[in-house]
Amino acid sequence: MAGGLIDRQEASWSRHPLSCGAIVDSAIMGTDGPEGPMEDQEGKVAMSDNIPNKDDEFNVVQKTAMDGIAKGTAVRYGLTEEDYKDLLAKQAVWTPAYATFVQAEAAYEAATPPKDLARESYEPALRAAHKKINVTAGMDNARRAEVGLPAREEGRRPVGVPTTRPIVRIEPDKHHALVLHISDETTPDRRAKPRGAHGCQIFTFVGDSPPPEPKNYMFLALDTRSPYYDEHDASDAGKTVRYALRWVNAKGETGPWSEIYVTKVPG
Repeated sequence: MAGGLIDRQEASWSRHPLSCGAIVDSAIMGTDGPEGPMEDQEGKVAMSDNIPNKDDEFNVVQKTAMDGIAKGTAVRYGLTEEDYKDLLAKQAVWTPAYATFVQAEAAYEAATPPKDLARESYEPALRAAHKKINVTAGMDNARRAEVGLPAREEGRRPVGVPTTRPIVRIEPDKHHALVLHISDETTPDRRAKPRGAHGCQIFTFVGDSPPPEPKNYMFLALDTRSPYYDEHDASDAGKTVRYALRWVNAKGETGPWSEIYVTKVPG
């Protein structure tokens, strides 16, 4: 082989923004300075890894190196003929593999926009078809399964009588008002009603001598969406107010009473 990469003695030199601030060979395959090999603090020859992580940059580096070696002799760069043959064999595998990758990447980028556009049009139509299939009279789970739809519960489950109790967090508000945050005792951190409940019946009593049974309190409201805002007359300011609640279903069947909640009407 004749000719080759820039000879170390003829290499151009430049400062690279390395963390150590060292002067390094700007040629692809050199780490020596103009005065000979650089040494670290322990007197060892310092080496630099010039191989980038990105494939496109790696491809440029490997081609530059191999083209340079091909013009000269391997020994000129400290390589044996076996070193060079091994590099050639590995380059022969890399080159077509990288070319195939580049073509596939370009094809992917070209195919993505029309694919996305086609799905944007197709998906709502398919969703509408699923809905239509599900509500078709006489549709059963066997036919749903044939088109990949999940099974549905056959018929409506009967609505039972509520069996759980409401719980309440009461907050004072302006204008002699109280805000009732209502949830179920089984899900105290959620505002959701228990299954089958249409709403929450709220009973109240203002004063110091309440009836013994909450059913004898004054019916205040049927609340279907918590929180409930209870505004009192100014004459009630400072008085004791009690609340008792229970769930009710759509048929008017009621569940057990909550505990009695006692507070003061804000002034």
